[in-house]
Amino acid sequence: MKRNLDNIMFKKGITLFIIFIIVYIIIGCFFKSHFLIGTSINGIDLSCMNLNKATNHIKTTIGEYRLLIEGREKSSDIDLSGINFKYIDNDEIDTIVKKQNSFLWIIDIFKRNNYIIKNIYSYDEELLKNKIDKLEFFNEDEIIYPENASFIFIDTEFVIVDEVYGNYLNKEKVYSEIEKSIYTDQILLNLDESNCYINPKYCSYSKKVKQGKKIIDKYMSSKVTYVFSDETEIVDYSLINQWIKIDDELNVSMDDQQIINYITTLAKKYDTVGVAREFKTSTGKTLSISGGYYGWRINKKKEAQILKEYIENGSIVEKEPEYLQKGVCRGENDFGDSYLEINITKQHIWYYKDGELIAQGDIVSGNVSNGNGTPIGIYEITYKQENSTLRGANYEAKVTYWMPFNGNIGLHDASWRYSYGGDIYINDGTHGCINAPKYLAKKIFAEIEAGTPVICYEEK
Repeated sequence: MKRNLDNIMFKKGITLFIIFIIVYIIIGCFFKSHFLIGTSINGIDLSCMNLNKATNHIKTTIGEYRLLIEGREKSSDIDLSGINFKYIDNDEIDTIVKKQNSFLWIIDIFKRNNYIIKNIYSYDEELLKNKIDKLEFFNEDEIIYPENASFIFIDTEFVIVDEVYGNYLNKEKVYSEIEKSIYTDQILLNLDESNCYINPKYCSYSKKVKQGKKIIDKYMSSKVTYVFSDETEIVDYSLINQWIKIDDELNVSMDDQQIINYITTLAKKYDTVGVAREFKTSTGKTLSISGGYYGWRINKKKEAQILKEYIENGSIVEKEPEYLQKGVCRGENDFGDSYLEINITKQHIWYYKDGELIAQGDIVSGNVSNGNGTPIGIYEITYKQENSTLRGANYEAKVTYWMPFNGNIGLHDASWRYSYGGDIYINDGTHGCINAPKYLAKKIFAEIEAGTPVICYEEK
C-alpha cells in the first residue's frame, strides 16, 4: 500500500516538473521577440512588449510627456511642443531584444534594465533653450542673486549677517538636467536637488566666516591710548571698525591708508615744527615766530606700522607716538624756559636756563647785503665742540667754542672781530653764523646743552 502511494507521488512530481519546463521554454520563446520584464528605454517601461508595440508606446508616451520643474519658491512645467521633437526609428531597440538572454527571464524578474538611447529622438536645441528661457524661473525682475555671509558693525561689535541663497540658476545646468529628464522620461525635476542653483560660497557656518569673525573680534578688542602730556587720543573699536577691510573672499585685514590718515591727523594736531608761536622777547615785545625745524614731529610711517601691529595683536597699551624729533615740553610754548634768544634787529643775544638769565651780549649775525642773513625761526643746539675749524667755499676759521643750531650755522667766538652789535651785520656780517665775543661764547658754552632751543627773530 505504502509502495503504491510513493509511486503515485513520484509520477505526479515528474509530471509537474515536465509542465514547468514546458512553460519555462514557452515563456523563454516569448521573450525572444518581446522585452524582458523590467526593461525600459529612456525611462519608458516596455516590459513584455514586442518591438512594434514598444515603438508605438514610446511615441505615445513622448507625445504626452510633461516635466514638472520644482524650484525653491515656485514650480513650473514644460512639454515638448514647439521644439520639433520627433521619434526616430532606430535599430538599437531591436538589438536590445535580440541580445536578451530570453531563457534567463526568471532572473530578470528581480532586476530592472534601463537603456538610454539618445538617437531615437530629435529636436531643435535652440527652440528647447528658448522654451526653457521663458520659464518664470528666469524672470529678471524676480531673480535674487546669492550673497555670501558678511559682517556688519552694530553698536560696539561686528556681527555675522547670514548668507542669501536667492534663486539664481545656472542656465547651462538647467538645460542639461531638463534634457536628461526628457531622455529618461522623468516627470519631476527638483532644481535644488539637482544642484542647478548658484549658491553663496561662504555661509554663516563656514570655517572662513568663523575665522574672519575671530580675527575681527581680536582687532576690535584693541585699545591704544596716545599720551601728549595732559592730552590723550584713544584708538579703540569706535575707530578700528572703520579701518577693517573685508574682501569678497572674506579675508580680513587692516586698511593701511586709513591708519596712515589717522596718524597724519595726529601729526597735524600735535606736531609743532614750523608752527607760529607767541614769544615774549627780552625787550618786552610779544612776537609771533614761525619757521625753523625745532619742535615735535611724529614719525608717521613708523607709528602707523606700530599701531597696525598693536591692533592685529589685540593689544591694550598707553604710549607716546614714535617721534622723529621732540621738543623740550608740550604746551603753548614748547621751548620751555631754557633757551638761547637771538634778536637780529638789536644784534643781541640772551641765554636763559631754567628761567634764569645766564648770559647776554652783543653779536654780529649774517651779512644782509650779500644775502647771507641769519635765517629766523626756532632751532635747537645740535651739539657743542671746542677748538673747531670752520670751513666754507672761500673761508677757513678756527674757533674755540662752536655751537651749531641750523646745519652749518651756529654760535661761536670770533677772535678776528673787535666790535659787535649795531649795524655791522648789514655790510660786514658773517656767512650766516652768530659771532660773539669770546667771554660771552665761553660762558654760554659752559652752560648750554645739545637740544636747547634757539629762538631767532627780527623786530619789525
